[in-house]
Amino acid sequence: MKNEKDREIARRLAKDVQNTFPVLFRDVPVRVTKVARALGIAIELRADLDGRAYIQVLEEQGLYHFKIFIKPNLSPPVGRFAVAHEIGHAVLVRANPDSLHSWDKARQESFANVFAAELLVPCTLREQYGNSFRNIEDVEGLLRLAGQLGLSIGATLHVADEEQAWTKGSNHIWLSVRRSRNSFTLRDEKLRIVGATYDRGKYYVPRNMSIRSMIGEDGWLCGLRANQSAVRDYELIISTITGNPYPKYSRVLYGARFHVRRLPGFGQHNDALIALLVMGQEKTNAPNGALRLNCAAASSTVKYRSIGPGNS
Repeated sequence: MKNEKDREIARRLAKDVQNTFPVLFRDVPVRVTKVARALGIAIELRADLDGRAYIQVLEEQGLYHFKIFIKPNLSPPVGRFAVAHEIGHAVLVRANPDSLHSWDKARQESFANVFAAELLVPCTLREQYGNSFRNIEDVEGLLRLAGQLGLSIGATLHVADEEQAWTKGSNHIWLSVRRSRNSFTLRDEKLRIVGATYDRGKYYVPRNMSIRSMIGEDGWLCGLRANQSAVRDYELIISTITGNPYPKYSRVLYGARFHVRRLPGFGQHNDALIALLVMGQEKTNAPNGALRLNCAAASSTVKYRSIGPGNS
């Protein structure tokens, strides 16, 4: 979310709900249907929805009434986040009725996503699960944590993105990858990074970049079967944050272990993958331009490009 004030309000309102109904937030997974009912929000299954869920807002003599329609047969983690997201819309309208007309759709959706991420991991449990997240060493570990939280992989990473303490100082870079076109040119379909979760005070990993630009190859990723995992060791260049106005980034050579798993249906895309880069020891500052570095799992030398602004 670009608007930090909106983020703060979303998180505060979610905490207010948790504090108002503490018995509903003693454990995870959070039972969002009970939260909705406690807030006076009706829920109804509806099969003809285009998306996962939709909230109906009715105004009567200055009072707002809400009903959430949700598609049946969603997986529990997906349905849980969808309902929490729609609750966020309702809570926003109650707190700021003008937002219903003065905020554009993108701003409202971003707010609801932040609200849902805050609501579904109670503040009393965040430190516990944050420590668990920081200690994960492979994708299977993330699957286990997501299962404990009752969230999808994507929603779990969204929570980690919002909770800076979960990533601060970590040498882990989580990547969501799927086959898509360049978001600017709308051409050149390939496996691209569509989401990244990491310590933003330490590294910089641009979205929309092809995974080939990062690791120099992607044929073996395309060959992964559903629920198949793989691990490879690489030497690659990552842009790190210098903390200075200029240069803002420094290209650094690292050894890294690349864990990846193909998740069928993740993000409703067949070619979706979730990957973890565990950054090893810093080797040296890298010069400008491309380098030829060895991939421990490959039989030949592979060309790598720097990961930083402007690369795609």
